[in-house]
Amino acid sequence: MAMQRLSIPAGTPLLIGAPARPMEGHISAGIGALTASIDGIVEAHLPQMFAVNVMEEPAQVLVLLLRPDAEVDEVIEQLGAALSGILPDGVHLDVWPIQTNHSMADDVRRAGCMV
Repeated sequence: MAMQRLSIPAGTPLLIGAPARPMEGHISAGIGALTASIDGIVEAHLPQMFAVNVMEEPAQVLVLLLRPDAEVDEVIEQLGAALSGILPDGVHLDVWPIQTNHSMADDVRRAGCMV
């Protein structure tokens, strides 16, 4: 499986923007269709992110904005089961689930990478 859940400690400097080299359109479209089919996901974004002292280099990350009542583990389990069929072999994708009211949600939206 090529998905990892991204864990970012509170207070970590985080840079978010549009990816310099975005993944292929058919892959991001597949991810968009998948996330739209999973209950609990309100929005899905694929910005480039860099978490200082957490990530080795900037990467395109799947940020899931979840309903406040969503079961995170259940959402991740559903996503992981299907995501491996969308991502090419050898492609790694971090997943960062946050609630819609998270302090970074607007920064993620401003990157303009909603799928």
